[in-house]
Amino acid sequence: MANGTIAFDTLSTSGQISGTAKSVDTDFLLNGSAKAFGSLDMANSNTIKSSFNVSTFTDRGDGSLYGNYTNNMGSATDCVCVSGITSAANGSLGATNGNVYSLISGDTTARYSQNVALVSNNSMTNEEAHQGTVFGDLA
Repeated sequence: MANGTIAFDTLSTSGQISGTAKSVDTDFLLNGSAKAFGSLDMANSNTIKSSFNVSTFTDRGDGSLYGNYTNNMGSATDCVCVSGITSAANGSLGATNGNVYSLISGDTTARYSQNVALVSNNSMTNEEAHQGTVFGDLA
């Protein structure tokens, strides 16, 4: 059986969804959606919690990792948004002061990097969830 091609500019629903937009431009789907994400539990044996287009993680030490893409990105300088979840009773993680961040210097078209630190003392930490989402173009 041969596979064919379907071409369209807009996706629409049949009206079964209420209260939301019922159509979306396909350019938005291509350009406005994340191309990769990954969530790693660094506190418990580096267990991958969920991922899309991230095949493995490389542990770089306390609170620091690389997310290795399944399919490479077109650029090493894509937008990487990262977060972390802490179980520490006296600590919190946050992006507002730069303690949860991505290092462009370690990024390539094959991986992104992220570091997570406690806000209270700026120390790198392995936590229950280190999460990264990447926006950009695939290679």
